Amino acid sequence: METYRAVVIKNHRPEFSEFFESVAGDEVEVGREYIGNRGWRNWLWVRHLRTGSSGWVPRQLLTFRSDKEAVFNSAYSSKELGAGEKEEVEVLEELNGWAWCRNQDKEKGWIPLENLKRP
Repeated sequence: METYRAVVIKNHRPEFSEFFESVAGDEVEVGREYIGNRGWRNWLWVRHLRTGSSGWVPRQLLTFRSDKEAVFNSAYSSKELGAGEKEEVEVLEELNGWAWCRNQDKEKGWIPLENLKRP
C-alpha cells in the first residue's frame, strides 16, 4: 500500500492506555473475535505469551497452530494513536477498518479509518 496524508475528522482517544509490541514468531493465546462495528472485521483478542499483555490483533498477522494458539508472522504494535480533529497524519497501512498512522511528532498508532479523510 502506498502511504498517504489524511486529516482527522473525528477525535480519537485510545480505548486502552497499555499496549504490546511483538516480533515475528511471538506466540499468542487466541480469544474472542471482535463483534460490533461491521467495518472492523477480523480483529482477534489475544494474550501475548511473552509479555502477558492482551489486546486486539488483525487476524491476517497471525499463523494459527490451533484454534487457540497462533504466532505472529510479522512485527506488530497494538498501540492506538490519540488524535484531535483537524490534525494531519500519515497513513502507513490499512487493516480491517483501521489505519496505522504516524503523526507530526513521529508517534505511531492505530486510528479508525472512519475518523480520517483524505484531503
